[in-house]
Amino acid sequence: MPGSTITAAQQDSPSPGRIWRTAARLVLLTAALAVAGTGMSAPARAASTSTVSVGQQPVAVAVNAATNKIYVANNRDNTVTVINGATNATATVAVGQQPVAVAVNAATNKIYVANSSDNRYNTGGTVTVIDGATNATATVAVGQQPVAVAVNATTNLVYVANSGDNTVTVISP
Repeated sequence: MPGSTITAAQQDSPSPGRIWRTAARLVLLTAALAVAGTGMSAPARAASTSTVSVGQQPVAVAVNAATNKIYVANNRDNTVTVINGATNATATVAVGQQPVAVAVNAATNKIYVANSSDNRYNTGGTVTVIDGATNATATVAVGQQPVAVAVNATTNLVYVANSGDNTVTVISP
């Protein structure tokens, strides 16, 4: 501008835009150093997956960590698929009508399957008990339309929720 005089002090002063750019660089540098100090790194790749064929309409799954076997209740074909966790090899076990829930007792190596349609309109439903060592089965009568099963690992008692008659059946080993 004509007639204006710039002093030496004004000439060396940074512009407001330069101050903001410098501040932004310092913030980014501080953030980068903070991340580096925490040992954080780029996100890990997603875990690999595989698919195992089972029966029709799988609806429930339980794992026996002691034997590395996985049990899948297949509702439409009235079976349980047993998967070897090390090899993904499978075996099929016939159970009652429309299995809807499965639970494992790792201590006894017994698998409990609630069959929701066995004797649904009569006196009661069933639970199929699978021997995890042999895949042999036994049937236990329970209340009407069992829909859930749970194992108490401390007492080895098995609890079955029966929605058809509003009861819980307790199965002792």
